Amino acid sequence: MHSPMSSELNTDINIRTGSRALLLRQKVLMEALQINLPGISGNVRLALSMCADVNTGAAELSAALLKDYAITLALIKQAHSAFFSVDKTETCSMRHIVVMLGMDNVTKIVLSCPRLPSEGIQARKFKRSLLGHLMARSVMAGFIAWNIAPVWEEDPGKMAVCAMLYSLDDIAVAAVRPGAARVLWELRHAPRNMQKLSRKMVGWKPGELGMELAKRWNLPRQVRYSIAFNGLTPYKLDPSTSVITPVTVHINRVLFYAGLKKPYAGRRQMTEWNELRNLARGREKRLEKLFKKGLLKFRDENRFMADIMWEQGMLENMLI
Repeated sequence: MHSPMSSELNTDINIRTGSRALLLRQKVLMEALQINLPGISGNVRLALSMCADVNTGAAELSAALLKDYAITLALIKQAHSAFFSVDKTETCSMRHIVVMLGMDNVTKIVLSCPRLPSEGIQARKFKRSLLGHLMARSVMAGFIAWNIAPVWEEDPGKMAVCAMLYSLDDIAVAAVRPGAARVLWELRHAPRNMQKLSRKMVGWKPGELGMELAKRWNLPRQVRYSIAFNGLTPYKLDPSTSVITPVTVHINRVLFYAGLKKPYAGRRQMTEWNELRNLARGREKRLEKLFKKGLLKFRDENRFMADIMWEQGMLENMLI
């Protein structure tokens, strides 16, 4: 039998352990809420030059803005802030966001993003980092989503935003806890171990932090749906919802398995690709053509991010 003293000691230890876990959870959340991701200098210059051109249309500008993850996240956050979204109108469409904010505000938001040089030590360090990999993969997903959206007659800008923000949870952890994120990333093929270690190292289970950030930033429900499927919670894709969610989820899963060097990765990648093809039933050939077009446009129009994917073998494997 345990003595009363040992029971009190165990209780005290549990309380202190729980308090430390709660403090870690809150600290990571506060840091994540304040992240200011770097925009690629070339993308920032392009966006600013287009904002300064009176002949630039909203659709044209939105396509340029979606080339950069940091700019995209900053704009959708501001568009749904209390200042700009007084009536709490939700929109995932970058074109609608540009119209709602206006050129002057878009310019200010783009200028607020720290710039990452395209060359030099800082650029090379970013390219080798997990944050660089995750942001590059998200932008690649956005390019693909933009180009295949016509298969379902969806707004390209809306589908691109949802595809890019799918990995918000991973990117937030990589930004505020790069060491822990790298350890967890190495365990991505072992979900059970990853789940336990994630709670211990960052205070959140995989997927939870991204969902909490989306909630705090008042991001649209359509975006939250995409983010939710990046966690370990076994959500089922509901066919009654917008096709945007399953399409963006399968795009990201195809890319995920393309970069996972495990014997089963190729088989699972093909499973996700077939699920995507099933959504385009009767239009599979068009999907394949536009999917490849998105990869080529990513390679040609976003050289900095494409280099990251190319050096890791992902882009090359996808284009074969």
